[in-house]
Amino acid sequence: MFVSRTREETDKLVDEEKSNRDVNKSIWAWFKGVMYIVVGVAILSVVLAEPQIYSVENFSNAVNIPSLFISFILVPLATNARAAATSDITASFRKKPRTTSLAFSSRSMMGCS
Repeated sequence: MFVSRTREETDKLVDEEKSNRDVNKSIWAWFKGVMYIVVGVAILSVVLAEPQIYSVENFSNAVNIPSLFISFILVPLATNARAAATSDITASFRKKPRTTSLAFSSRSMMGCS
């Protein structure tokens, strides 16, 4: 009873909010939105991508491995390693054969072994 009343109140608020919204569909609004996206992507690529590029180059020079191998093989494996370790830890806490089996099978599907 309480849940249905709360849902009805929520639906009413959402409907009121939808009817009160005026969407600006002018050319200037579209241009402004596209420019925000372009500037955001540019900032993120400078802030996040450049340090990773330098790190991969420095690491590849230090260990004498081609940077292409590091970029396309080692970095994705390192990214998935955390998820694999988390699934193994979770399975070991539950200590049921089914959850352990599922964790290891998901780990093998991610490409970690």
